[in-house]
Amino acid sequence: MENRFIQELIAQCETAYETEKDDAYFSNVRHAELEELQSLSRRLDEQGPEELLRCLRKEQPILESRLREEEEHPTFDWYDEHHHAKRLTGILAARRSVTKLLETYKDGEVSV
Repeated sequence: MENRFIQELIAQCETAYETEKDDAYFSNVRHAELEELQSLSRRLDEQGPEELLRCLRKEQPILESRLREEEEHPTFDWYDEHHHAKRLTGILAARRSVTKLLETYKDGEVSV
């Protein structure tokens, strides 16, 4: 799979981040999303689409559970009481986008 599709997601996320960078909530979410997209782009190059998709599907429920726990009982952080939940929200958004992309690529139809 060409990594250009994830690069398009990264570009879209960078644009959203620039628009929302002054928002205390969304700037954190978008920054985490952007970092995760960049990480997933590297993993795609290293692992290939099938392996990355398998890993994302396996890790998704774990991250969703961690987010629920953070929302119910936030981990203290000097930066922000809900910092970890914001980061997990961004990470999950990136992973959902890439999972959808890899699933549609597997089916032969790719669009960002």
